[in-house]
Amino acid sequence: MSALITAALQEAKRANAPALEAYPVDMVQPGSSSNIFTGTVSAFERAGFKIVACRLPSRPIMRHDLKSEWDYIGLSGYEAMAETAQ
Repeated sequence: MSALITAALQEAKRANAPALEAYPVDMVQPGSSSNIFTGTVSAFERAGFKIVACRLPSRPIMRHDLKSEWDYIGLSGYEAMAETAQ
């Protein structure tokens, strides 16, 4: 999962996207789905995503603000994260 998240961040940055959103499953919450094909909160948190909204307790909306990151982290930072995930 970390490699997919890293690749999405790299592609979003190349496209000059202001942010990247994710809709993972929070496996800690009671009643969370076993259907985790969208990823887990913990995987996105490790990649720097933050919860910005929560419509259901087990389904937060997470966002990685790419514009503020660009000021001090280059693409090599994302590539380093990908290498440590493998």
